[in-house]
Amino acid sequence: MPPLISVRNACVPVAIVACCWWPMVVSAGELGAYARFDMAYDNNLFRLSDEAKSAFGQPKTSDTYYTTTLGMAADTSWSRQHLAADVHVKDTRFKYFEYLNNDGGSANIGWDYQIYRFTAGAG
Repeated sequence: MPPLISVRNACVPVAIVACCWWPMVVSAGELGAYARFDMAYDNNLFRLSDEAKSAFGQPKTSDTYYTTTLGMAADTSWSRQHLAADVHVKDTRFKYFEYLNNDGGSANIGWDYQIYRFTAGAG
């Protein structure tokens, strides 16, 4: 079983979202945490053609990889405003091609707004 995402990588974004969004979200919307574990198999990881494989002596190009994701999402509305946020960290581990192991994450925030009845937008 591959290692879970390191505490060092996961704590900072999760703590920032929890501290910043918790008071507003509890009173007006939703806050949720999620975890996901995926396993996938790729039979041509490097997208080599048959000619390229034969030129290299039929190297191994298939592998199984495991992805673990931890995140938090917030969604709230007030008056004519709607705010949604998502922060997650991801750790991917390969069974054979270990040098492809990686970790990362992302943070997204969206604001849908309306000023009076005639002006609206998203930011």
